[in-house]
Amino acid sequence: MKHALVTRRGPAVLSVLLLVRCGGIAADDEVSIGGGNVGGDGAGASPEGGQGHSSLSGTLQSCGDGVLQDGEECEETLSPEGTCLDCITVCDGPNEYKSPDLFHCYHANLSPMTWDEAQAACEAWRPGAYLTTATRAAEEDMIDNTLSAGSPVRSFIGGYRVEAQWTWLNGETFGAFTNWAPGQPVGEAGLDCLALDVAEDGTRSWSSVACQAAQVSVCEWAARDD
Repeated sequence: MKHALVTRRGPAVLSVLLLVRCGGIAADDEVSIGGGNVGGDGAGASPEGGQGHSSLSGTLQSCGDGVLQDGEECEETLSPEGTCLDCITVCDGPNEYKSPDLFHCYHANLSPMTWDEAQAACEAWRPGAYLTTATRAAEEDMIDNTLSAGSPVRSFIGGYRVEAQWTWLNGETFGAFTNWAPGQPVGEAGLDCLALDVAEDGTRSWSSVACQAAQVSVCEWAARDD
């Protein structure tokens, strides 16, 4: 059985994020990364055909692909029956909040970190968690409410740029919804990570910022029972 694996090739190390079968990855499973494959031993090639930098360590539990599709009440992509596996819509950890519209959980990380550190903190917080995406206005509302409830703040979210192409790290399509500030994104090298800015008047906008700058952040994951 093959699973698509979402990866990030950003300003630092390529990190493997999502898409594992509920209950983990079997040793004989094969996952695809761009043009290459990773087998049970975690070795593989990069999309350019060179030596891969990704590895799979430990067992991630997931009931889906991290993307809530239309008609899903929780992440069910990996369920052969087409129904959710052990999924519940509860987010009961500290600083965790549930979006009733999106069936996802959100966690405020109030410790300023670099983009890569923030993503690593999300992965450590919950299996399958990642820096939140903002693919619709409702997600921006949830990020704002989780983090600041309208107070001025800049936070990292899960977008990054490689070779002039912006993408979401969980594989969702970038561009269906955008909220760039005037003059953004800046094409200057090194400003390759995405930040959500909340102004004093409560308006929100996106900026391309340095990935090594320390910002607060929000983690997102599918609401489910691990």
